Amino acid sequence: MKFKSTFFSLATILIFAVCGFSQERRIADDNAMTDQLRKEGVRYETKRAIVWAEKDSLTQAEIEEFGKLANQGIIDIEKYSGIKFDKKHFKADKIEYFLSSKVDIAHASAEGKPYLYIRPIRVKQKKSMYLHETTHIIDWNSLKPMWLHEGFPNYIQTYVSRHYVGYHGSVFNPENKPIDEMARNHLKEEISKRVLPLIGRNGTPYDFNVTEEEWKIYSFILEDRQVAAPAFYNLSESFVKFIVEKVGMKKMRKILEPQDTRAAIEKVTGKNMDEWKTDWLKSLAK
Repeated sequence: MKFKSTFFSLATILIFAVCGFSQERRIADDNAMTDQLRKEGVRYETKRAIVWAEKDSLTQAEIEEFGKLANQGIIDIEKYSGIKFDKKHFKADKIEYFLSSKVDIAHASAEGKPYLYIRPIRVKQKKSMYLHETTHIIDWNSLKPMWLHEGFPNYIQTYVSRHYVGYHGSVFNPENKPIDEMARNHLKEEISKRVLPLIGRNGTPYDFNVTEEEWKIYSFILEDRQVAAPAFYNLSESFVKFIVEKVGMKKMRKILEPQDTRAAIEKVTGKNMDEWKTDWLKSLAK
């Protein structure tokens, strides 16, 4: 199995794994939605975002409300994380949000475009993971360890929705409970024995050169959205939160930048990954 994209979100990979889509089919489906919405959908543009909504899926007021939330979300994610939307890389000035009932799971473009695909019903219910997926676009250079690739956007989603504006929308923590409380509950579950070894690990299934052996290490998370994926998402977010609260966002950005996160965290903080993980687990046991 090989991927050609610049970056993937777990949602994109889940679509491939769970729904049996090939990468080519996913790209074709996304492109078809993009074309259809640009021809027939309702367009709403703000300074930082463009929303394309399926006709009759949302009211004009709902479309405009989401457009303003998306616009502000981009601003707030940049403000808090210190990471700016890379206009030069994307050759675009704005992030585009495509709202279609044909979307399976909210996801970023599989071709590395600044496009996000979201179901309108999730927008109507104010349950879309738009902040999480927007973070994937802003932090585009994200062929990083899987726990960090998903844990960081989850952490940003939680922080921004609580301290700025917008809503949380996590499918893996729908009641927006304190993430450390969620982590403690997952640690009591049998699945934690399989998930914990991946927290702090350097591997990723996102790299287009990923081997079949490496893929198998993560496949249970990608295939089980009921138990494994929630545990992985929430434990990853809790670990990221622990690190950020200890070192601050400025140092966290330095940990995010290199692909070798284990080496980076020791260089930036003076503590190795295993020490960080031990301290995090001790904090959850209190």
